[in-house]
Amino acid sequence: MKLDKFPPVFKSELDQRTKQRLLDDSNRSFKQKKAINSSVGEKPSGSIWVLGCGIVGFVIGFFTCVSNCNAVSTVEVFGPWILLTIGGLVVGGIISVLISKNYDDNVQEKNAQLSREESRAKTSRENIQKDAEKEYLQYVSEFETTAQKMSVRFAESPLAVEVIDWMTKGFAKTIDAADRRSHIKEINIPFVFKTYRDKIECNLGTFDFEIKRCDQLETPLEQAALTRAIASAIQLNVTMKYPRDASGTNVVTNITYDYGNDNVIATIVYTAPNRYYKSTRGWAVN
Repeated sequence: MKLDKFPPVFKSELDQRTKQRLLDDSNRSFKQKKAINSSVGEKPSGSIWVLGCGIVGFVIGFFTCVSNCNAVSTVEVFGPWILLTIGGLVVGGIISVLISKNYDDNVQEKNAQLSREESRAKTSRENIQKDAEKEYLQYVSEFETTAQKMSVRFAESPLAVEVIDWMTKGFAKTIDAADRRSHIKEINIPFVFKTYRDKIECNLGTFDFEIKRCDQLETPLEQAALTRAIASAIQLNVTMKYPRDASGTNVVTNITYDYGNDNVIATIVYTAPNRYYKSTRGWAVN
């Protein structure tokens, strides 16, 4: 995987690709549903078949009646006509029922197809989103792992040592000046710095690469690697300088990393309980 972007930039581009994939899949599903619905057609009218077959029976019966006009009885003359007409109506009714049932079965099958398509579309949307999340997490993991490995290249460089010493001294002054009065329960001191291609900004000021005559960092990975090298060294220096807090308690120093679109942010937090802390006193006499 090509690691040439900061995670927020990669995520923004990934979100756009994911949005387009979701849109394409939604359009595909819409067209599929439209095709299914259009294939159903209008429900045929059963009365047309009844009427049509009835007319056919009536006409056949009429000619049968005419051919039997010399018959002796009325029944012999008109009986076939009536029976053929009724028979035509019955046949038309049967055809109408069969056509209606076939249409209903077809509608039921189309509804099943629509349901399957809806289920497929839902699963597809979920998979697209899961794939995007997986791709982002994989990118961040590879980015951070690679940056950590690269940080060894920067850890002992003269320039890195210069920045580390500058930041460590400034951080130490802040720690020494921390408020440890009795109302402070925990000493919590953050030190934040941001690494850009051409400078490092922190609580103490800006280390400008142009002014300090330093090469610019060429890639986001180099920025991340240098940031880790500096932060880890400061953490080590602070841990060695303060095995215990000035108040006499144990010290914990943690590092967290975050990313902007063009910079890496490191936050080093010095934390220790304040041994001088006192609980509040009540006014009333027990």
